Amino acid sequence: MNAGHGAWMLDGRDAIYGMVAGVSNAIPVSVLRGTGAVSVADKGAIGDGESHPLSQVFPTLDMARKMYPFAESLRMEIDEAAIRLAIFEAEASQPKKAVHLPGGRRYRVAGTLTLDQVSMFSDAIGTTIQCAELGPGKPCIQLTGQSNQMNVRPYLRDISIEGPSRPAKVGQSPADCDGIRIGRQGTKTAPQLERVFIKGFRNGIVIDQDDGHIMMFSVAATDNYYGLHLARTNGDTKMVNCQFGGNRFAGIGCRPDAGLGGGFTCYQTTFGFQPYGIYQEPGRGVNNLLTDCIIHGRFEALGNGAIVSEATIGGENPMVSGIRIVSAGFNWDDSFRIGSKPRDYCLKFPFVQGINTIEMDNFPFMPGDKGLIHTGDGQGRFRLIFSGRAKPDPDWRMVVGNDYTEGLTRVSVRDTVNTVELDVPAGARSGSVRVQTNHYAASTRGINPQATPMGDPGSSWWIATAERGDLTELTVKLSAPAPSGGVRFRILVTDKD
Repeated sequence: MNAGHGAWMLDGRDAIYGMVAGVSNAIPVSVLRGTGAVSVADKGAIGDGESHPLSQVFPTLDMARKMYPFAESLRMEIDEAAIRLAIFEAEASQPKKAVHLPGGRRYRVAGTLTLDQVSMFSDAIGTTIQCAELGPGKPCIQLTGQSNQMNVRPYLRDISIEGPSRPAKVGQSPADCDGIRIGRQGTKTAPQLERVFIKGFRNGIVIDQDDGHIMMFSVAATDNYYGLHLARTNGDTKMVNCQFGGNRFAGIGCRPDAGLGGGFTCYQTTFGFQPYGIYQEPGRGVNNLLTDCIIHGRFEALGNGAIVSEATIGGENPMVSGIRIVSAGFNWDDSFRIGSKPRDYCLKFPFVQGINTIEMDNFPFMPGDKGLIHTGDGQGRFRLIFSGRAKPDPDWRMVVGNDYTEGLTRVSVRDTVNTVELDVPAGARSGSVRVQTNHYAASTRGINPQATPMGDPGSSWWIATAERGDLTELTVKLSAPAPSGGVRFRILVTDKD
C-alpha cells in the first residue's frame, strides 16, 4: 500500500478517490450529482496523465468488475474505465445526460469511447484525453446516433484529444488510429463540436455518414495526416473560426467517392502550412466534391496545391459547382512540399459546372508548374468568375482537359470566362495569338472573342475574330495602322450565343 494513495478499500471506489485527494474540480462532484451531467471523477477517474491500470487497485478481475462490469483486463486504465462507466450511466438516463470531465486534467485511454447521442464536456482549457495507438481505422471517440434534430444535438466541448503522434515527416502519418469518428453506416447523428483540439492521429476527424448538419466552432485539427477526412459524402457541414492547418498531408481529405457535398459553409478557417489545403484521393469519382458552398478560408504556405482532386471522372462526378471562395490568402512554401507529388496547379477540379466565384485578396491563388487552374474533360456549362487580383501573374492560364500543350494559352468555351492578351505592333493592322480550346470550338455554337484595348488604339476601330478548330487562332483587326508603340489588346473569350 502506498500511503500517498490513501486507504485502498476492496470495492476500489475509496481507493481511487484517495489517489486524487487534494486535486480540486472546477465543478465539484457534489454539485453535479442529481443534475443532467455525470462526472467521471464520481466514477473514479484520476486524470493526472500517468498510467494507472486497474491492477493498482483491484487484486482480481472479478473484483474490478464489481465496479466496472465491462472490464476485460486488469491492464485497463482506471481513467478509461471511469469514463466508460459515466457514459453508460448518461446513456441509460431518460433523458440522456452529459458526461463531465473535470477541467485541467489528462485522462489516459487505450480503447474507443462510444457516445450514442451523449454529450461530453469540460469546464477548462487544457482538459485532455490522451489516447494510445488503437490500430488502423479505430477512433478514440466514436459519435453515433439516430437523430439529427436540433433539440437532441449532442456536443463535444472544451476538450483536447491527443493521439500517439509518432515522429513523422511531411507526407507521413503520425499514427494509424483516428481522433473523432462521426457516424457509421446507417447513422445520422449531427453533433456540434466547440473548442475541441485534435492532434497526433491519422485522421483528426472522420465523417462516415451520409446525413449532414454537423457543426464545428473553434475546432483545431493539426499535426494529423488529414485534419478532417470524408469517408462518405456529407452535406450542410458548418465550420466557423476553425483551424485545419499544420497537418502532414492535407487539412481536408476526401475519398474519391466522397466529398463535402452541398451546403458546405466555412468562415474564418485556415488550411495552411501543409502540402494540400483540400485534397481528393485517386479513384473513380462518384459523388459531389464541392457544391453550393462558401469557403472563407486562408490557404497560406502550401506545398503542392490549394484544392486538388486526383479522382477520375465518373459521369458528372466528382462535381464542383456553385462554389464561392473568399480571400484565399495564398502562397507557395517549399518546406511543405512533397517531392514525389506534383505541383502542377493551385486548383485542380475534375468536373465543373454552374457559376463559380473566386474573390482574390492581396495574396491570390498563384500558378503551379503548369497553370493556375485545371479542369477535367467533359465539362458541363460553367463559368469561373475572378474578382480582385484576378490575374496575379503574367503566365496565368487556365488549363482544360487532361492533356497540356506548353506555350499555348488554353481556354474553355463552355460558358467560361477567360482572357487572352496579344500585341498589335506599331504600323500593323492586325495581331494574332493561338489558343487551344477544349475541343468545342468546332461546335455549332463556337466562341465569341471580345477585344478591349489596354493602350491607345489611335483613331482605329477594331474587331476580334476566331478561326474554328481545336487550335484556334484569335485575331484582332484594326481599321488603320496601330500608332507608335503599338497596342495591347485583352480578349475575352466566351460562348457564342
